[in-house]
Amino acid sequence: FIPINKIFEKSSQDLDQILMFKPISSPNLAYSEIYTYFKSQFKYTSISTLQQVMPEFMDKLSLSYELHEDQRIGLFVHIGCLIERILSGAQETQQPQEKVSAIIHKFPTDYTLIAKLFKPIEHAFNVIITDDELATIIMIIKKI
Repeated sequence: FIPINKIFEKSSQDLDQILMFKPISSPNLAYSEIYTYFKSQFKYTSISTLQQVMPEFMDKLSLSYELHEDQRIGLFVHIGCLIERILSGAQETQQPQEKVSAIIHKFPTDYTLIAKLFKPIEHAFNVIITDDELATIIMIIKKI
């Protein structure tokens, strides 16, 4: 199944990739401004590593979910800040365990998919994305 808006919102040059279920490169214009911001703010996260892993992650996420541009940018910033927070050793704010369990139980397919999509990021930065964070990502995507 391919949503019709995916076909009309992309250029005709991308049509073959869409029909073959291949990711379409994310618009790097908006991301370049975010990378610039990250460079000025982050102490622990390698921006060049982010530039290697984030576009593919966002492309795969966008293939699986109908994300508006503001959602994509918000997720991009959230994930970059998440990595910085983990690498800095900062205390993370946690949601109540009942809420996290309820989200995972309600959306098990999303949980599994998103956890799988995060594997290259976890590997690249040698971090583990917790269930709490995965639940937050699901909430952002599902607009909960």
